[in-house]
Amino acid sequence: MGQYQYDDTGAIFNYFLLAILSIALIPTTYSAFSKLLTGSISKEKKSALSPKDCPCAPCSSKKKKLDALKKPKSALPLKWVMLFLGWALFVFVGYQVYITPSVETGLWDPYTILGVDPAAGQAEIKAAFRKLSLRYHPDKVPESEKEEAAAIFIEISKAHTVLTDDEARKTFDEFGHPDGKQAMSLGIALPKWLVDTKNNLLVLFIYGSVFGVALPFYVARWWYSAKSVSGVKIQHATMGRFYKELKDSTPFRGLVDLVSKSNELLTTIPYRKPEAAELEKIGDQVNEEIQKIGDKFDPRKKVTTLEAAISRKIQVLLLAHLLRVPVTNETLRGEQDLIIEKAAHVTQGLLQIAAARFWLTTALNAIDLRQMIVQGTLLQKSPLSQLPHMTPELVKQVSTKKRPIQTIRQLVELSEEDLDEVLKGLTPDQRKETLTIAEQYPILRVRKAHLSVIGEPAITPSAIVTLVVKVELITVQELRRERAEGHKPLDDTPEPEPKKAAWFDKKESVVPPAHAPYFPVDRPQVWWVMLADRSANRLIVLGKVTDLGPPGSPEATVRLQFQAPPRAGEWNFHVFIKSDSVLGCDGIVPVKLVVQEPSPDADDVIEDDISEPDEDTIAGQMQAIRSGKALGGGSGGAPKKKEKVSRADNEDSSDSDDGSEGEYEDESD
Repeated sequence: MGQYQYDDTGAIFNYFLLAILSIALIPTTYSAFSKLLTGSISKEKKSALSPKDCPCAPCSSKKKKLDALKKPKSALPLKWVMLFLGWALFVFVGYQVYITPSVETGLWDPYTILGVDPAAGQAEIKAAFRKLSLRYHPDKVPESEKEEAAAIFIEISKAHTVLTDDEARKTFDEFGHPDGKQAMSLGIALPKWLVDTKNNLLVLFIYGSVFGVALPFYVARWWYSAKSVSGVKIQHATMGRFYKELKDSTPFRGLVDLVSKSNELLTTIPYRKPEAAELEKIGDQVNEEIQKIGDKFDPRKKVTTLEAAISRKIQVLLLAHLLRVPVTNETLRGEQDLIIEKAAHVTQGLLQIAAARFWLTTALNAIDLRQMIVQGTLLQKSPLSQLPHMTPELVKQVSTKKRPIQTIRQLVELSEEDLDEVLKGLTPDQRKETLTIAEQYPILRVRKAHLSVIGEPAITPSAIVTLVVKVELITVQELRRERAEGHKPLDDTPEPEPKKAAWFDKKESVVPPAHAPYFPVDRPQVWWVMLADRSANRLIVLGKVTDLGPPGSPEATVRLQFQAPPRAGEWNFHVFIKSDSVLGCDGIVPVKLVVQEPSPDADDVIEDDISEPDEDTIAGQMQAIRSGKALGGGSGGAPKKKEKVSRADNEDSSDSDDGSEGEYEDESD
């Protein structure tokens, strides 16, 4: 029967602990220091003004609110404390390994102990024993070495006894042990105290707590939370509602209504009857503002269900945010911040449904809605309203027939003289603040937008086409220089097949948050890239860029694939690059898709590479039928239809009505 030997000294168990600690500590340390290094580099590369340093009044108010919500930071972050403790434990266990004497686990070998050859005779064995006895006999060594010498002398005597006894020596040579075949012994790298009877209850309690309670609890909690949401963490109930109610002609207000009915908001925002009067007051202000852009909103429309009442409350607070109608009630203001954050997130669900149904206009409207939610303004109010001190009157003054300034990019392109003229209604401090913030808004430059089939010289029908788009952000100085020198043409060279970078070569770009003083939290910008046929209002493929850093950072590349049309021809498409956080900073690039018929030479090469099928296969039997051969090697089977023809003739005749395939089908019927 097998015997189990536990690690009494703890040496082997310590090696096990070192391995487990290494698996946990090395990747964690690498990740922590990588982020620390990336963070220090980002501070050097960040733009001259970050949202936290923005001097405008809304940003200052937002910063104070975020600082109040933040937990007080400790002198040393918890993750660094845990990392330090982990490495301290690693050093301690390593020291224990160093000071713990290793137990020799090798087999007992009398030949090795006496230092003789396995073929040695009795005289040689006795001589070796006498020599070692003179050295290790307890009576021949100093008093301080007696204990160690006695242990060695016992082994020497045992080895001498075994090798001078013919029967014992024969047994050892055969079984490796003087007593014959031994039971199998297994070693377990666990300290003996862990399985000691006295510790049974403690070990059982720890085992049951971890594997019977904690692990099932966390797995179940993760599973129930994960199965109820989609890949972008939007609840399936919300996506189902969007799928049923979203149409290709849904207007902006329809998108707002759908967002207000999302499950994320309906299950989070409460409805309280005492606040109805306050909501109606806010709704009246919303209606007054929204009428200025040709729309209307009825805040006093009767609702019959609790869900409808909550949805109406969400609409009022969301539209108040978009129209910048102040909400003075602290409770409603806190709920409005929650609505704004969740509403911006669920717009991704609208975009997903629109992309799945290839609706271009609806997809663009969904992105525009998110931009408006993040910036707290409406697209109809002009992108210039994102800047501080840009009142509706000043926006009209800036944008005239003579100088139609519509976007922030067009504003920063103006010369100093023109800026003095269009911003003459502002004080010097207000002008400086407005232009300082305007220069921080992203200025997009598209470096490349190219369609190709990787590894092929031309695009053929039904081929998998790859759209390669390269974009970067530039400074105002670069923009003005390009305007003076002329814009550089897009890179139209074919893109080689990308090589997958090793995990240690991947570099994360630091993406700063957008200037969004009316959005309750800071979020990095994402840029959506879509290829579309504007004439057919059809979205072909959708992707996104998440690593587009500030000016001076490496350009970002996105590769999107789709299937070419099944016939040759030319199609005029457009590539849309849209920010999810900022209005008026998008890019549109026209591209032409040219699909060519495959070259006849290529067909010949492919045909030559096709080998004749084996006769034992179904393809071989069909080939035999077409060529007029009988199945089964020509004896029996189907009657002979034709003379054996060449391969080319057979291919021609197989497509005709009177060929061998047709005659075979007639007989089989």
